Amino acid sequence: MSLKTAAVAGASAEKQAEERRAATRYRCCRKCNVRPAGSTGVGTWPGIIYNISTAGIGVVLPCPLIAGTHLIIELFGGKKDLRVEARVARSVLHTFAFFHGCEFLEPLDDHQVRGWLK
Repeated sequence: MSLKTAAVAGASAEKQAEERRAATRYRCCRKCNVRPAGSTGVGTWPGIIYNISTAGIGVVLPCPLIAGTHLIIELFGGKKDLRVEARVARSVLHTFAFFHGCEFLEPLDDHQVRGWLK
């Protein structure tokens, strides 16, 4: 495979990955608190939500998480209606932080997504 073929194949794979998403993702930059579901400790991890859709959420954290980990994600400020449960689908190190793609255990509706974007 030539470099040109590899580049075209890579671009095609990226396009397919984008098209597989079932819901439109919205960029956002909101502080949040994250903790493993069922944890008994009082601490949370500080995080940043970088995108959200009706099906999932992207969260930046200072630590890696294993795929399948169940999380409680709360918007910073603690409103109970802005708390979701999600499962880590992937985790990628980028420079100094870990980007986690998570899927909701129960999908949000459009109204709920707008609440996270305000």
